[in-house]
Amino acid sequence: MPILRLMQQASERSHHLPTRESPRTHLYKSYLIKEQRRGEVDQLIISCLLAAALAAPPQLKLAPNEPIPILAQSNIVNEDGTFQNSYESADGTRAESSGSLKSLGPQEEGQVIQGSYSFYTPDGQLYELRYIADENGFQPQGNFLPVAPPIPEEILKSLAYNAAHPEEDNLRK
Repeated sequence: MPILRLMQQASERSHHLPTRESPRTHLYKSYLIKEQRRGEVDQLIISCLLAAALAAPPQLKLAPNEPIPILAQSNIVNEDGTFQNSYESADGTRAESSGSLKSLGPQEEGQVIQGSYSFYTPDGQLYELRYIADENGFQPQGNFLPVAPPIPEEILKSLAYNAAHPEEDNLRK
């Protein structure tokens, strides 16, 4: 009988002792904790993104682009290669150009085009540009175009000296 009593006491004590988890149970519990933390981090990231989106300045909402009617249009092409074209739209935009062929040498021809265009900015300011395009390239003129700073006097003197003394430049080559 004493053995049975000892076994019974041991059994009663075992209910009060902490049980050891199996490795599988331990891994599962740590996985659940990690998933819970990951969910909290995801929630934090989403909250930050939402706050940033709400704090951003509002975007400019443009009205749908309505077609702008053309009030006048002309396009004339002649057999000799000359042409003239122009248009004017309801928003005040205008463009016109004319062109012709130009002899650039005994067997070479080029085209000379001159024209202008103008338009209004959203704040109502008128921009006008006149241009010539020929063997020297595109040459625009307009009061809104940036202007290069003046060439320093020392550089101008150096350029003038080089132009007056080409023989010295040839010696260096």
